[in-house]
Amino acid sequence: METTRRCYAQPPIQEAVCEFRFPASLPWDMATPGLLFPGLKGDYPVRKQRTDAEPRLVQNAKGEPVFTFAKAERIAYSAEDGKSFVQVGPRAVSVHKLRPYSSWVDFRGKVARVHSVLHDVVGATPLERVGLRYINRLEAISSPADLFDFLRFRPECGPGVTEPMSNVQMACTFGARGGADSYRVMLVSLVPDDEQKAALALDIDYFTCTPGVVKYDSVLAWVDAAHSKVESVFEGCITDKLRGLFR
Repeated sequence: METTRRCYAQPPIQEAVCEFRFPASLPWDMATPGLLFPGLKGDYPVRKQRTDAEPRLVQNAKGEPVFTFAKAERIAYSAEDGKSFVQVGPRAVSVHKLRPYSSWVDFRGKVARVHSVLHDVVGATPLERVGLRYINRLEAISSPADLFDFLRFRPECGPGVTEPMSNVQMACTFGARGGADSYRVMLVSLVPDDEQKAALALDIDYFTCTPGVVKYDSVLAWVDAAHSKVESVFEGCITDKLRGLFR
């Protein structure tokens, strides 16, 4: 059952991200990001080069799975205030909106614009993956031990654990749309701005599981449905006491 949509005067959204990934068969070279810029520069005139450390799961000499990090070169096209930007990597384009987040209507408009520019440059190419992610920063809780008052999505231990909780790292993945999609909910401790409080990230990432499951001309309809689900999951994770702090 979907929960009632709520609007908050002070939403806790730290960052909203919509990402499009393309298959390896799509021609993509160093010139491709530059081909996107003419369609984006009206909203994102500032261009910056970025180098990120991207985690990858590989096998070592014994055949055991291990994490390694590889450098990934990306270009970011940013608005003048730096609060909105489009990041372009190898066969991946993502739309970002940092706090303050005004509304879904505004962010969806940014996603639709980038989707249109991508269509002009690469055509109606089947998508390897589409994702919609919301990272919420919660910094009103006096300590992690108060999670029960504010969150329904939380770690719960038996009576044998009596010590106060000092750090939280929790993640669960759920299937959706009959396995066509999945979403991951993570709760992670952050460094607080106010030492008298605890800071937590409630991170909800909704994404496709099967390449090509969303056709290019139906991407925006998928994004709308994904957003409705993310909203529903968020509301299901929090309590009225926490909602009261966003109003």
